[in-house]
Amino acid sequence: MPDYSIYWIEEEFHRHYFYRSDVLFRFLKQCHLQPENEILMKQFAYVVHQVPVDRLLKHMKQCLAPGRFQFEESRHISIQTKGNKLNLFLGDRYLSGSSKSMEAAEEILFQTLRKFDRNFFIIETESEKYGWVSPVHKSYHRLNKQLLYSLL
Repeated sequence: MPDYSIYWIEEEFHRHYFYRSDVLFRFLKQCHLQPENEILMKQFAYVVHQVPVDRLLKHMKQCLAPGRFQFEESRHISIQTKGNKLNLFLGDRYLSGSSKSMEAAEEILFQTLRKFDRNFFIIETESEKYGWVSPVHKSYHRLNKQLLYSLL
């Protein structure tokens, strides 16, 4: 059962670190290992959005079929679909979850997060696999302002 942490990264850092995800991974890992380091925590607060719990839950309820949510405590949620179950904890600046497989997490949670915002960074804690919830759109590439035409 894979466990993972999800961080909502500020837009500026998403653009800058999209192709340098290893740097962002090491930074987030260091923050997790040294929560007493004040400077590191200030940087963390600058780079990572606070999780808007009410907005996110409302969005998830709209995207998922009715009756799939079960609140276990104030910030603990259980979501079930088609035999897959996902447990999720909503922290102040991160989401922490576990599911039967990453495919189940993709089906239940990651698709919903993509529709909410594309700046989520996911770390699978056991294997230290990491990456963005969705690819960057072409509009984010810095393109020359000249128009190019092709003849077909």
